[in-house]
Amino acid sequence: MKQCLNCRNQIADYPSTQFCQNCGSPLRQPSGAGFKLVVIGGIIVVSVFLGFGYISKVVSQNSRNSMQVDVFPASPMRAEKATSDLTRLEREAAVQHPEKQVELERPIPWETGGFGNVMTMKPVIVNKNAFAVKDIYIHCKVYAPSGTELGDNYATVFEVIPAKSKIRPKEINLGFINSQSKKAGCVVEAVSTED
Repeated sequence: MKQCLNCRNQIADYPSTQFCQNCGSPLRQPSGAGFKLVVIGGIIVVSVFLGFGYISKVVSQNSRNSMQVDVFPASPMRAEKATSDLTRLEREAAVQHPEKQVELERPIPWETGGFGNVMTMKPVIVNKNAFAVKDIYIHCKVYAPSGTELGDNYATVFEVIPAKSKIRPKEINLGFINSQSKKAGCVVEAVSTED
């Protein structure tokens, strides 16, 4: 039998017993834990010193090279390259997140149907991308007159929107809503690019 150092309760001495069944505190420190902490701490200290040494070396090299700064205004050719790089980065970002360039034209007309328990809408969806998108996933949050959030509704519009254009799809059914719903906020959450 062992005695818990925290609550002084007697504990059965099994090899697998590591915690007191009464208070949950550890019965003994795993052997070698102190040594492991010292080794890990030493490695961290050495790494920090080496890191500072490397950083100070880089800083001193950069301060010697700082005299070679180009003080002339950028040429039109450089400005054009910078602009083309920026538009290239913008295109890459649009390809990675095309949904950020697709939006619902405001105000978003929505209404209830089916005895006031079904949300429907006829939005105008605008694609500002330089490429076509399809399968537009719309997410709406519905609110009571008091502003209390009543729930979320989702729908996917399975149509293709050409580049730099807009469409008004047929009526979209977003599913059941609370009969007390009076306000809604809707966004385009995802789209697919046309392959």
